Amino acid sequence: MGTVFDMQAFYRWLAEASDKELVQRHSILLVFIKNVETVSTRENAQFHLRKIEEEMLVRALK
Repeated sequence: MGTVFDMQAFYRWLAEASDKELVQRHSILLVFIKNVETVSTRENAQFHLRKIEEEMLVRALK
C-alpha cells in the first residue's frame, strides 16, 4: 500500500502545486536523472518528470 499512497500523494501534489513549484521540481528531477546510477530509480524519476511536464503543458494551453 505504500506505493499506492505515494502515487496518490504525488497526483494530489501535482494538481495542487503552483506553477513555480512545478518548475522547481522539474529542475530538481532533471539534475537527479543525470546523476542517478540505478536504472529503476532513473525510470521512476523520468515517469514523474513526464507527469510534471504534462501538467505544465495542460496549464500553458488553458
